[in-house]
Amino acid sequence: MKKVSAKIFSVFIILLGLLAGFFVLTPKLETKAAGVISANTSAITIRTAAELGQIISTYGAGSIYDGSTNFLLAANIDMKDYKNQDGTQKALTSTLGTVDEPFAGIFDGQGYKISNLLFDFSADTEATNKYAGLFGVTDGAIIKNVGVTGTTKVKIGSCINAYIGNVIGKASASTLQYDQTDAKVEFQDDIFAHNVYFGEFAGMLSDSNLSHFIAKTTDVGTWTLTNQGNRTYNIGGAVGALANSRMTFGAISNNFRMTIDSIFRGKLNIGGIVGNISQNGSKIINFVVENNFDMVDNNTAAGIDNIDMGQIVGTISNPAPQSGNLTYIYFKTNFVGELFGEFGNYSYQNTGTKDNNVSVNSSFNSETSFTSRQWHTLSGNWDFEKIWFISANAIALQSFYGDFTISLGSGLQSGNILECVEGLATDTSGNPVYTKGYRYGASASFTFKFRKIVDGTRNIEMKDYYSLAALTLAGREVATIANVDGTYVLTDSTNFELTKSGDNYTLTIKSVNRSTAAVVDIKTSPKTFKLEITSRLYSDDELTEEVPSYVYLTGGTEKETLTIDNVQFGTTLSVDTIQKNAKSPYSFAGWFMVNEEGGNDSIINTDITMRVLSINFGRGLFVGDSKIYAKYNDDACIVTFKMDEGIKEIDLYSGSSQITKTNTSIAVSKKEATFKIEVYVNEGYSFDVEDFIATLDTYKSSDTTKTFCTWNNRDEADENTKYFVFTLDMTTLTGDFAEEFNINVSTTQLKQNNNAMIWYIVGGVGGAVVLTGIIILIVVLKKRNGGFGGGMGGGSFSKKSYKDMYF
Repeated sequence: MKKVSAKIFSVFIILLGLLAGFFVLTPKLETKAAGVISANTSAITIRTAAELGQIISTYGAGSIYDGSTNFLLAANIDMKDYKNQDGTQKALTSTLGTVDEPFAGIFDGQGYKISNLLFDFSADTEATNKYAGLFGVTDGAIIKNVGVTGTTKVKIGSCINAYIGNVIGKASASTLQYDQTDAKVEFQDDIFAHNVYFGEFAGMLSDSNLSHFIAKTTDVGTWTLTNQGNRTYNIGGAVGALANSRMTFGAISNNFRMTIDSIFRGKLNIGGIVGNISQNGSKIINFVVENNFDMVDNNTAAGIDNIDMGQIVGTISNPAPQSGNLTYIYFKTNFVGELFGEFGNYSYQNTGTKDNNVSVNSSFNSETSFTSRQWHTLSGNWDFEKIWFISANAIALQSFYGDFTISLGSGLQSGNILECVEGLATDTSGNPVYTKGYRYGASASFTFKFRKIVDGTRNIEMKDYYSLAALTLAGREVATIANVDGTYVLTDSTNFELTKSGDNYTLTIKSVNRSTAAVVDIKTSPKTFKLEITSRLYSDDELTEEVPSYVYLTGGTEKETLTIDNVQFGTTLSVDTIQKNAKSPYSFAGWFMVNEEGGNDSIINTDITMRVLSINFGRGLFVGDSKIYAKYNDDACIVTFKMDEGIKEIDLYSGSSQITKTNTSIAVSKKEATFKIEVYVNEGYSFDVEDFIATLDTYKSSDTTKTFCTWNNRDEADENTKYFVFTLDMTTLTGDFAEEFNINVSTTQLKQNNNAMIWYIVGGVGGAVVLTGIIILIVVLKKRNGGFGGGMGGGSFSKKSYKDMYF
């Protein structure tokens, strides 16, 4: 009994060890986020050669890896690292997808590459069809972003038909896109002893779509055909045989080296893109081809026609594709040959241009060599923003470029309107990092919100004043953001997604590529508001219909009603008011904002002596559409100012208004206890302050406890003072003076200086004496010389004559 128990225990330990080993070797099943492969899809993640080798070797019915399993490549894999115990590379004896269990799932390579595949099917001695490639047989599969490089080695063994390609042996009803291969293929046995379907990408495609791919290698193979078994070989630069399938946007560049021996008996269909094409629905559209054919045909026996070689297709079999389905193919080659080695019953739709299939002299090594050419109008052009790019003078797929950088612009990082809540990545401390690298096709998200600005005790919500307007990449607007029934909607929902949770918005770039890898920013547009400005008159606290004053922007035109549209956050305005009739008994009572909800109106400025209202929109009460008014009360006293030429001007309310002419009247509120007057006196005049105050004090009431007029700058006054400030308490007025009174501001002209007058007099007298002396001198001289005419005989009257008369 003890022996039996010991045996059972030993068996249990062995089984437990095997089970543990299985789980150690089994790759972890990871659920990827939506959008990596497809929404709500889980996938096996492959990172190492050991994981890929273990998956392939156990693939099939009954395994956890079957036709419905999805795979995600997460690293470049070199299958030389898949080794035997002796350190040599371990050969793969199966593929992903078999005849019994075709691969029907999704394989997303994410732009990673698998190199140096080694297949050996020689252990299977049964003469069946063999399928070699990363995927052997697919049916309904999606294979994208997969690269195969290095050298693919294949040993078939016993076989009838060999379907061989770096990526796929034979595909049915499958979608293949954004894939590339530049691997050399080596056959390790006499592959040409069998019927062969070989292409750099796939052996055969049936009812499938292959698009946006590259098949490029420096050496497809160096082969010598000697077999005499009348085998058929369909060999193409991309696909061996194409049946009822569509190929679009492919770049093909291969070297074919082949020698046909004189004893060879068989059929060779070799084409720059496809070896053999058939079926009405087959298409080859928008291709560039640059192949090198190094062919030596020693089989010259009469009557033997066993080679069909074409720039595009080796042989078009019947039923042939529809006329015009093989079109817009540009090819550069080193041999002069037909586009198709054998036409079958295919016919050109446009015979003159052979369906726009054109031979070119230059290589396809720049964007312009693609974008400057004409392409099929229904299939579009070569997209160098999202799919292709030129690297080292050769076309490449963006999906194999692994470092697309996205960063946030200043508007999201440090703007005054928006702020980023969660960046494109986080550092080791969990803080947002605003720059990150992404692989092609990955999704990138960040979260942002409108800022709040603290204004005293109030938080200013920038969302109240700005709207999301557009998404920009590198400063270029790529999508607008519309407000639809209160919800922001991106006009481009194909590449981007905008969602909201609470106050936060999350922008997701669904697929990273050259066009989306840039500085990302969100533009905003200011919301606009309306400001209506009027004036109102109240009598006994009741609103009257009379419009007492004009309102206007400082320096603008006076109006009864002023409406300002398109007011934005931060707008600053200066609003003023002036009575229509200065002698009207109305007093200014301040600026008020209308309460649209029916409550009491809010006073805006507490200093009612200041008629000028300064507005900073978004601050204080000005937060939306607003109606404000200048309030006037029917309780004013009319004050008339009389002044003489000695007064330069009189300022009221510290310069709010000026009086420069005599007999100017203004209305002052009877409740105004601090009516300020500033008197400016001209040079050469004196102003009797005490007399001015005494005169005004006659207007006050009999209440001796109050002062009507106060001289504010008395302490600053001296004999040279020309500036006087007074404050009047209008509440002290009674009787008729409370309704109207005059303020007389008179001056006395100063007398001229006395010393100056003395000099004026002395100067005048001296001048008269000098003038009299000059006149006497002239008279004497004239008389001496007989200069005075007259006398008898009409002669001169001299002194000698005078003597002769009297003596």
